[in-house]
Amino acid sequence: MTSDSRHAEAAEIACMADFTGLTAGYDHTSTLYFDDSYSGEWCESSRSHRTKWFAMDEPVFCRYTSDTECEKHLGGIRGITRNSAGTKIDREDGANSISIPDGAERGITLRQLRAVKANADRRCLEEEWKDRNGNPLIPDTVTMYDICRYVILPFTVHTRRSFVESLPSTAGTQPPLYFVSHWWGEPTKDFMACVERLLQDKWMSREIGMTEDTPIWICAYANNQWHLEEAITEDPDESAFSRALALANGRTLTIFDKDGVVFSRVWCIYEIYRTIVFASDCDNTNVQPDANQDWVVLTSVPHTEIVKYTPTKRTSRGAANIGEYFPFDMVMKALQVRVELAEASEESDRIHIFNAIIGKKDNLDAQPPGAHEMYDKLNNEVRATFASQGVLQSAAERSDEEWNTVIAALSKGSRQTRMRFDFDTNRWKGLVDKPERAGMLMRSLPLSLASLSLSNSSLGLSLIEGLADWIRRSTRLQEIHLNDISSSGGLPGELLAKALASCTTITEIHVENTDLLQSENLHHWAHLLAATKSLKSFCIWERDCGKDEVGWGDEVGKVLARGIAANTSLNKIKLSWWKRVLGTEARKELFCALLKNPCFSSVNAKQCEWELQEENLNIGRDRFSQFSKVLVPVFRFTLPMVQALSQRIKNSKTLKRISITDIQVDCEVAGGAGECLAQALGSSTTLFKVMLSTNMITLENARNWTDFLATASSLKVFECWNCDGPPLGDGGMKILCEGISKNTSLKKIELHDHGVGKEGVVALGAALMQNLSVEEVTIYEKTIDEGVADNLRTALLEAVKERGTELRRF
Repeated sequence: MTSDSRHAEAAEIACMADFTGLTAGYDHTSTLYFDDSYSGEWCESSRSHRTKWFAMDEPVFCRYTSDTECEKHLGGIRGITRNSAGTKIDREDGANSISIPDGAERGITLRQLRAVKANADRRCLEEEWKDRNGNPLIPDTVTMYDICRYVILPFTVHTRRSFVESLPSTAGTQPPLYFVSHWWGEPTKDFMACVERLLQDKWMSREIGMTEDTPIWICAYANNQWHLEEAITEDPDESAFSRALALANGRTLTIFDKDGVVFSRVWCIYEIYRTIVFASDCDNTNVQPDANQDWVVLTSVPHTEIVKYTPTKRTSRGAANIGEYFPFDMVMKALQVRVELAEASEESDRIHIFNAIIGKKDNLDAQPPGAHEMYDKLNNEVRATFASQGVLQSAAERSDEEWNTVIAALSKGSRQTRMRFDFDTNRWKGLVDKPERAGMLMRSLPLSLASLSLSNSSLGLSLIEGLADWIRRSTRLQEIHLNDISSSGGLPGELLAKALASCTTITEIHVENTDLLQSENLHHWAHLLAATKSLKSFCIWERDCGKDEVGWGDEVGKVLARGIAANTSLNKIKLSWWKRVLGTEARKELFCALLKNPCFSSVNAKQCEWELQEENLNIGRDRFSQFSKVLVPVFRFTLPMVQALSQRIKNSKTLKRISITDIQVDCEVAGGAGECLAQALGSSTTLFKVMLSTNMITLENARNWTDFLATASSLKVFECWNCDGPPLGDGGMKILCEGISKNTSLKKIELHDHGVGKEGVVALGAALMQNLSVEEVTIYEKTIDEGVADNLRTALLEAVKERGTELRRF
């Protein structure tokens, strides 16, 4: 059709067309859904239908979330807020359009798209529309080709601008949140169902929010159909398509039509290329995706109101389950994509796009080669994206040919950095029947993975063998999480430990509820801990290791302690067993291994955590260089353990708080242990809070504690509980008060159950008269009655009544 005949047809249609819905407004009834997290299905809400009037006669500013607070959050990750999203453009008097110079900023909102569909549904029957082949159209068969012919061109025939610029509801620029890639031949009904579903999914997303007034970029509405040369440049990377995708930060919605034609159109291939191989702001040598990218693939499923969809972005939540929603035959079409065979309406577009993909920008008009490594890379990325967990679950129950096709596609991916597999038997029935496929799956994991999580597997040796083989070949793996993985015998654990020990990139190992640690393979796990120099975090969480004997727990603890002591890269260790399993000897060795490990006393700013749960041993939970905080609750110490802890305190340069709670030593060594600890604490120049609940403060070593109190120049808080030891009494209290009187940094004192009487209280009052910095004092004695307590309180108040500075709290 020539330009003149095209104009004449559009003008003729415009004369008889009723565009009221586009210029005045319309009623729209929405079906609301909620995500049933228990069943994983989308269900109709109890408020399932809502009818609302959408005005189209006045400019409406675009919005990017339905919640103001969420919008503030989104602004930080997307650079878009309500105030900065679009630029207002004033209309000239009498003008029926505005001018948005950059076609990339002509996104169209769902409010506007719904108006188009409502207009087309009504007019196609009234005006007896026909498709390009002369066949009668009904609302269900109208495509974008028909929308362009009967709506876009007639509506813009007088403005000669893009459809978005010509709508009275467009207030200004409308930067797109998503770029929409689709085939024009898909029914508009299916297209709109997918867009509605995108809104439903993203409505209140804390990552990406959407409303009816959030723009998305659709070429037919954004490009000026009267001057397409403005949008389609010789270099595709300079086209409106490329600029719009960049403006959307690589977020793309692909509409997967039932025949998969979208993967055979060259412009759609180019859009996918820009989305999943090169980020919008990267050059042709970078295959890492933009941090804010999100590739969403939607399809319309016949005979259901719910459009099944999947986001293909790999996040910390794991890969999408495409197979649960897409018909498997559609997925297989995607797995067989060959971008080099893609076609275009204009041959020049095909030539220019393929040359852009292969990086031949110096001669875009040259005939592109029929084969190229970039075609292979793009094919692999598209296929791997669709080889998700849901597809794998479905393929596991199918023929060997289909299974091999899917895992081959999975193995070729290079974008995936995180994957999570839940081997629930109800979802992985195929692997239960053919467990050898579990090993095949593990061997086919992408080598690009940095994080892998496996859970709920009883697939045995085959899974672990395949996993171990993949780990040995991996060059990027940093984190591995294994939860509820059961095997038989010690061989699986041995294979896994050996493979992890050979991995030079691993930084975090998390093993929970497994039987991978057995007596016969413990030395391999110890070697892993000792030899893996990249390892930063090691966690074993055994709620039920299947062994009730204390001897087993001691064996594990002692062997692992040797590995922990030798590894100078570890800064987070978390070990948990049932209390009845981990014996005293194992706890002692683990504790001493931590204190001896030089990595915990080197200067760094890493997170350090030591947790021995059930026995509640915690050391160092804050960010620190060496130690900034020490918690050591509920434990019985030996003198060597106190000495090791004391040495560690002396080595620390940044220790600020220490809490030693309910720590007891044998009575015969309590004095010596307390002397050692007091001297260590007194050596610190950074300590400002000490909380002690122990039997290590005695009359025998009271002079050492006095020296600590007198010399601790940074100390502000001193709290001391007597934990079932002999009381200090008035004599010990008088000695402590000598130190209290000299420390001018001290603000708060708490003394509990030290057997302090009137003489001790009077001595404390005298110390407080000399030290005016103390603001809070607490003395608690659980063995005296209220009358005696009142007398002591009176005595202390009498002793400090002439004090120049009042106690804030007593």
